[in-house]
Amino acid sequence: MYNPALKNGWNPGIDGRVPSHKIKYLLDKAVEFMRNSKDPGHGLDHISNLLEETDRFFKSNGNKFKIDNEILVLSLYWHDVWKSQIRPNWRNYLFLQLYEGLGSMFMFKTYARRVDLAPEVIRSVSYAIRKHSAVQGLRAKTLEAQLLWDVDTLDIWNTQRTRTALQNMGRIHTSAFDAYVRYVKRAGSRLYFEWTRNEVSKIAPLFLEEMSRIRESLINTKRGTW
Repeated sequence: MYNPALKNGWNPGIDGRVPSHKIKYLLDKAVEFMRNSKDPGHGLDHISNLLEETDRFFKSNGNKFKIDNEILVLSLYWHDVWKSQIRPNWRNYLFLQLYEGLGSMFMFKTYARRVDLAPEVIRSVSYAIRKHSAVQGLRAKTLEAQLLWDVDTLDIWNTQRTRTALQNMGRIHTSAFDAYVRYVKRAGSRLYFEWTRNEVSKIAPLFLEEMSRIRESLINTKRGTW
């Protein structure tokens, strides 16, 4: 799979194919945005984490699911591009959660049309990006959107990433922190694949233990802020 952790060049995809010129351009453009991210929780490290989890998913499940790798990898790279352009804080957090899917979808469409990407690919990638947003009504229908949701959700159970993101958001009230933990638990209950549910069940105890320590530190500081 194309790997942004590499300073130059690329790796073949999950299926061993080299990305086309159009796809490589779009992946490089997404990396360009994410490399200059204003959001510590949504940069190249986040993409790398998702690529690693996706590779683990395929190693565990093989070709059990008929997932279009081209659509999947574009969705993985572009799903947080819009969010990466805004520095998060507790005042804009809800707006970021509400609009992130649409914002990144519109940005992807703009660049995909510039290279004349096939309309059906644009539609499928746009759908997956839109459906990854935290605030959803109907559940995702395509396998690519479902897997993006699962590996993206799995990364919010990443203790180190969560602590870094929270520390960079400034003052945190215990009420806002509690709401965030409830959101993580709710997202973890809406996973699509058994593999991801098993992975969350493995890391959940340590993650929640760390969240309890953080909450205790909030209580022990002035006004319940970190």
